[in-house]
Amino acid sequence: MTLHLFVYGTLRRGSPHPMAQFLAEHALYVAVGRIQGRLYNLGRFPGLRPSTDDADWVVGDLYELYNEAIWAELDLYEDAESLQPGCFERGIAEIALENSKKTDAWVYWFRGEVREDQHIASGDYLKKKNE
Repeated sequence: MTLHLFVYGTLRRGSPHPMAQFLAEHALYVAVGRIQGRLYNLGRFPGLRPSTDDADWVVGDLYELYNEAIWAELDLYEDAESLQPGCFERGIAEIALENSKKTDAWVYWFRGEVREDQHIASGDYLKKKNE
């Protein structure tokens, strides 16, 4: 099982959220990357939905967890933050790195409802305030 995690919202480097600090203490930052998908602003956090449109990419950070025990804490956090239990589902996806390499990583997909006016066109949650 891979210990790589791709984060695109409140867990990213530069986020003031306490769980971003938790992740930084329990994982090694690897690189900036991107994933094919659409990002939505859900208020306190974003949600990532799959997309097959070649124009839809979401920017985030790739981490390597120090051990598997961290998954339990991250899963609890994602479930607690969701609008209703089970809105976030962890799954494996392909991540494109800045150096043109690709790797598989776990990512939290948002399975709840979204509206098109919530779409973050830049695909970058940390830059959403500039849109």
